[in-house]
Amino acid sequence: MGVAGRIKGRFARDEAEAVGMDGPRDKPLPNGMAWNMVFDKNAAPGNAPSVTHEQLWARLKFFLDELIPVAEEAASRSPAPNRVSSGSRSFTKS
Repeated sequence: MGVAGRIKGRFARDEAEAVGMDGPRDKPLPNGMAWNMVFDKNAAPGNAPSVTHEQLWARLKFFLDELIPVAEEAASRSPAPNRVSSGSRSFTKS
């Protein structure tokens, strides 16, 4: 599987600059790197193994299955009021 390159562009609301992906590229991902940034300078030489489309979706599902119940529980225990103000705007939490 190729590596997607990290790019900056005006992708966000009101054309604010944000990070995006450009790819995939055909270069393999070196060990110790993610999003074209080194996170482990002591990583073993070589490249990370390829990940299939199915593995990516399975990993996302696992992450969300673990995250969502914790986030829902934290929100139910939140002492935050039902109404949140931010400057001149006011929002009602659902």
